[in-house]
Amino acid sequence: MDNKILYFAYGANMDKGMIRAITGNDRLVGRPAILDGYEIGIQRIDQTPKDVEKLLRNSWGDDFKTYVIYPRLGAKVKGMVWELTETERRLVRNWEFVEKEVGPRFSWYKQVLIDRVSTPEGGTIEGLETEILGDGQEIDGTIKVDGLNYEPYLMNPGEMWRIASEDLKSFLEREGRKKEIC
Repeated sequence: MDNKILYFAYGANMDKGMIRAITGNDRLVGRPAILDGYEIGIQRIDQTPKDVEKLLRNSWGDDFKTYVIYPRLGAKVKGMVWELTETERRLVRNWEFVEKEVGPRFSWYKQVLIDRVSTPEGGTIEGLETEILGDGQEIDGTIKVDGLNYEPYLMNPGEMWRIASEDLKSFLEREGRKKEIC
């Protein structure tokens, strides 16, 4: 059995429907959390790495935008902590074009380790992973996002779930698996 990985999710990934579509697991349990020292912003499709931009345009056209986080002292971002298996974490990295999973050509986000997040009850959760804005990338500086009060989805949720489910099937085929993993 896979070891569990604590994953701090923000934006659409903090929604159970989205994480279900990415991982194929409808039994995941998440806990709300706040990440200190990071700010959330919006990245337009034309600000993504060029190879990633081409792939995104195939699915989304010109209007794609997404949340990204990046280090900034004093900032905070609300999210969800999901307990994932290694395979589920790989599926999230694949969905997010994290270099560790997809290689440098299609790299978009950078995986980082987080020491701790705080919970609404005043506790902490330690030893997590997440994705942040890749090196040398820009965000749309004209749009400010309140990291503690934002809507999870910037794109149509049903369309995101559909595309994520297709991505899951492609991943399973590449891995030589014939059915859902969870």
